[in-house]
Amino acid sequence: MENIKEKLHHNLGKLFYAVAMADKKIEVEEITVFKTEIRNRWGDPDVKQNELAVKGHHEIINVFTQLQAITAESDSCFNEFSEFYNEHKNLFSTDIKKRIWNTAQAIALSFAHKNKSELILLAKLKILLEK
Repeated sequence: MENIKEKLHHNLGKLFYAVAMADKKIEVEEITVFKTEIRNRWGDPDVKQNELAVKGHHEIINVFTQLQAITAESDSCFNEFSEFYNEHKNLFSTDIKKRIWNTAQAIALSFAHKNKSELILLAKLKILLEK
């Protein structure tokens, strides 16, 4: 990975996968909501669909898809995101934290609302983002 923006997108893919996989399975509804959230929340607000935003969308979705293909563990993906977050807190503005939280919530709510596993992961995320 060449730059910090790519690393950020890569780690967001891990986080959103961790949320979807928290209950050990990913439903079609979760994938649909995930992709919609990425397109709607993670573009550049000043320049619609610019090259960086589109590349970012693809990176987040590609990482999610790759992790899904190997059935990666939710906990390890969340822990990797957490390490990245703690090492690069300066990247996480209030706006980005809000988008992360809203995207994670939308994924968790997308299929049969939040279950216990998702609630635990969301609680960990909330604590992390408040550091």
